Amino acid sequence: MKYGFCVQNSNKNMIRNYLKVAFRSLKRNKGYTVINILGLAIGIAFSCMMYIYVTHELSSDSFHEKSDRIYRTIMEDKRNPNNVRFFGSAPAPLSEALVSEYPEVEDHIRLFRPTGQVVYKLDGQNFQERNWYITQRNFFEIFDFKFIAGDRNTALNAPLSLVVNKSTAIRLFGEENVVGKTVQTERFGPLKITGVVENFPENSHINFNFLLSEYSSDEGWKRLLADWEDFSAYSYILLKPNTSIASIEDKLPKFLKKYFGPYAEVFSPKFQNIEDIYFQSGKIERGIETNKGQMSYIYIFSTMGFFIL
Repeated sequence: MKYGFCVQNSNKNMIRNYLKVAFRSLKRNKGYTVINILGLAIGIAFSCMMYIYVTHELSSDSFHEKSDRIYRTIMEDKRNPNNVRFFGSAPAPLSEALVSEYPEVEDHIRLFRPTGQVVYKLDGQNFQERNWYITQRNFFEIFDFKFIAGDRNTALNAPLSLVVNKSTAIRLFGEENVVGKTVQTERFGPLKITGVVENFPENSHINFNFLLSEYSSDEGWKRLLADWEDFSAYSYILLKPNTSIASIEDKLPKFLKKYFGPYAEVFSPKFQNIEDIYFQSGKIERGIETNKGQMSYIYIFSTMGFFIL
């Protein structure tokens, strides 16, 4: 016991002596010390900034609880074999057909923007909202955007209900909780606000100012939902747990023949996990995403951060 106690004391004294020598050396070489400490601090700071940037970029759309099971449907167009194109929009009935044909698909959601803008009136003046969509009532069952006001489970139940984000609520009415207020529009008439969501994360490929629930009684709307030739829907499918998108892709030829008929050879749906949209959408046209990332920047900044540190 005495021997162990002596060893511990010896170690403490040795560390204390090392610290004394180090501080004396730092005091004797103040300029050198300042340069080294400042350089180390700046290096660590820049490395931390680059780490935050890289992790933020790599976490695109991963904040949704079911993100690993949510896939966007894109369309491959092979009418010109020398110029194969990919589109971020698809026929409206496609995602619903996938649910009915494949037991691996649990649910689906579609977003539409039939016109370029919604014209609404506020304080006697007309305004235009261009960042808007129409969707189904189950939108917030698939995507986990945070609600500030209203009930996420019922916000889109009634036809032409309106959900806005926080900044839009403040812009329109000067406050966050605007549930129950009405926005008068030219095309849709009065829209009752049923929910307010938090402003969207920068790494979300979906964002909106107005989100309307679909108006199922309109005949034109019904025709759109049944039209296989109109590529106007931004479609997503939700896979069941412990299933693979590969199992759906393997069975696509039969599906294409059934629903696309003579066009099965030139049009084909592809599936993209939402966490891949930011970095893997460079060749996709007419997609919903406004920003597209480049993986080369991740490699560059990661390498810079490592060498600076």
